[in-house]
Amino acid sequence: MKYLFPSFIIYWAIAGIAGANPQLLDVDRGEDFYRLGHYLEILEDSSGALSFEEVKSAKTWRQSRQSQHAFGQTESTFWLRFKVSGSKHPRNMMLVTRKGFINETDYFVQRGDGSYHTIEIRNSRMSEMNGVDYRFPVINIPIQSQERTHYIRLRRTIALHATLDLWEPRAFMNFALAELFLMGGFYGTVFVMVLYNFLIYLNLREPYYLQYIGYVAALGIFQAWYDEVLFQYTSIRESNPLPSLIMGHACLWFSLFARSFLRLPELLWTRYLSRIRSHPTTC
Repeated sequence: MKYLFPSFIIYWAIAGIAGANPQLLDVDRGEDFYRLGHYLEILEDSSGALSFEEVKSAKTWRQSRQSQHAFGQTESTFWLRFKVSGSKHPRNMMLVTRKGFINETDYFVQRGDGSYHTIEIRNSRMSEMNGVDYRFPVINIPIQSQERTHYIRLRRTIALHATLDLWEPRAFMNFALAELFLMGGFYGTVFVMVLYNFLIYLNLREPYYLQYIGYVAALGIFQAWYDEVLFQYTSIRESNPLPSLIMGHACLWFSLFARSFLRLPELLWTRYLSRIRSHPTTC
């Protein structure tokens, strides 16, 4: 037992030293994709005024210990950086940023000559980048035998979170295609439910079928907003009141549907009359 406390001290000292040193991602391990969470370093810019040159030379970078990053309710700007190398053959890999409706995203990609190429994305605009039409930004990252350091700047007016993955191109295309089929099945089911209930309404003329259609359609639109598919396939841009507006419509249609389908006014009125009749003063 006398060696237990010194062992803990040595362990935490080694862990602290290891955590202080940035990890280098080697992409020649034969994997289809790499989750960058534990390879990231994070810098918080509370003022949002730091320049790229100031960020590169800053001493306040901290090593990430999470695979996914949620920064909570904040108005700060966060900088991320990671170091990557590959010794087998030069190639491009795809950096996918699964972001939570971030207002501003800036990528600083280091070229072979050491200079940086800047890519800016504003207001969740998922334009076709690198010939890939995807609901999240997809950025080409050059992989070379020399170590390269890449930076990302994130800014959001409300809760901020992001997940970064580095993909081999072929593996990413296969993943995106499979994801597209799954999401198509989900939204196709929502569309069939809406169409089916609309046809029933045309036949029966019961109002609660229309109310149910409004409820299902609102939930489908909310899910499309959450998945950011709404911004990929429409000209709608992300705004803070949008989810509240959609969920408000969903709650409204659901309450109307429940009221009509369960005949709540009749049940409550009947119950109220029964209580009045059973009251002793009415006799």
